[in-house]
Amino acid sequence: MKYHLFLSSLLLVSLSFGQELTCEDFKKGEFVMNTFSSPVLEWDMTRDGNKQVETIKELPEEFQGIGYPMDPKTLRIEWIDDCTYKLFADDANGELDSISQLINDSGGIHTELIKIEGKCFYYKSIFIIEGEEIVSEGKLCKK
Repeated sequence: MKYHLFLSSLLLVSLSFGQELTCEDFKKGEFVMNTFSSPVLEWDMTRDGNKQVETIKELPEEFQGIGYPMDPKTLRIEWIDDCTYKLFADDANGELDSISQLINDSGGIHTELIKIEGKCFYYKSIFIIEGEEIVSEGKLCKK
């Protein structure tokens, strides 16, 4: 009886910890997002299908006082496949700032999954502003 109880517990624990996340697990929920390149930022983020809302948690000192946008940003997601998408600034709530308009005009921010480790999705984003390709890498972790 003790052996059977031990074996059942071991099976339950291994199933609980053995679940691997997929790209699908990052389409809806609450997340923390970090960028690895300048500016190094951390956001709280909520996703629900084709909508993403980002709020910067703390702005690095070198970007304070220069008008860096701190208001929550609402973005529209266009899914290319389960692991690749484009982000566009959502203009449903009014006029876009100049950077958001540039991003939309250049075809959005193309983002793709690099790898999933634990509860985090490592990504690479590419967007073009005034003819210059800008690459940003970071991670998105489930809360």
